[in-house]
Amino acid sequence: MGKSMGVTLRILGIPVTIEPWIVLGLLGLGVLSGLSGEFLAEWVALGFVALLLHELGHALAFRRFRVESSITFWLLGGFTVPNDQEVASRLSDRQMLVVALAGPAVGLVLGAVTLAVGLAFRDAGRSIQMPLFLWLYVNLGWAIFNLLPISSLDGGRALGHLAGAVFGQAGRAIGLAVGLVASGLIAVLAVEARLYSVAVIAVVFGLFNPDAFGYLLDEIRPRRASRRPREAVQGLEDDPSLPQ
Repeated sequence: MGKSMGVTLRILGIPVTIEPWIVLGLLGLGVLSGLSGEFLAEWVALGFVALLLHELGHALAFRRFRVESSITFWLLGGFTVPNDQEVASRLSDRQMLVVALAGPAVGLVLGAVTLAVGLAFRDAGRSIQMPLFLWLYVNLGWAIFNLLPISSLDGGRALGHLAGAVFGQAGRAIGLAVGLVASGLIAVLAVEARLYSVAVIAVVFGLFNPDAFGYLLDEIRPRRASRRPREAVQGLEDDPSLPQ
């Protein structure tokens, strides 16, 4: 692999690596959404902060279960990876369900607060309303989207861990399979609704994600003496869909 061009900071004791590509990705989404000038700059800044808070939600949930992790931002969003995969693989499905939902929970809470503030300032000018709308979208909108049962997003992971908590190993396999099927259905519905960005995400992060199929095969195969650690990466979940 080539040398990283990113900068690594420590936030709340958590290593956060920021690759410059994340700025390019957010700029691209903003331009495609029709933003320009100061609003485009606000979109990039607010979008990055929202992604950071989302990933910190995952990282702090891992820490709650005594697993330290690191955050990395790249072109399509961010992801949180446990520093010790072997330790993380011993977390229960209930614990991993909390980790998976912690990121979207941050966005839902911030979005709800922003919605209340926006109602209080509904008569304000565009210079106030637009940043509030952008902050609402990158928190509430992205959180709701991220909870869709697409296999690589938090919703898909949560579904797998919820099924695993209820039904055990067979439940995890069922959850993964449902997530893959849901990815296909969401892609079709998104194309029909002309939400092409959602369709692309559903296909790329769901149907074209080899890890999801690999984990599914590991779950349905007979137990072996050595198995790959259960998936513990939270991320790419944060790739935002375009405002419509």
